[in-house]
Amino acid sequence: MKGGPASREEIRAAQADVGCKAQTDLVSIWSAVEKRIQDDVVAAHPAEFHALRETKDRQLAAARAVLARG
Repeated sequence: MKGGPASREEIRAAQADVGCKAQTDLVSIWSAVEKRIQDDVVAAHPAEFHALRETKDRQLAAARAVLARG
């Protein structure tokens, strides 16, 4: 994308794109499918995701401790 304001053609294309997505309910359908895929992967690999969660929780605890010290 170039700098500067969008051209009329670009605005029309964007409006058509948004209208099409709204008409077909694309965003909510895509989101639901993506969630199902992610849920399936998590269910297939529970130990790995549990380990990831523990690591994230430790990192967040360490970050909170640093922030609490000011």
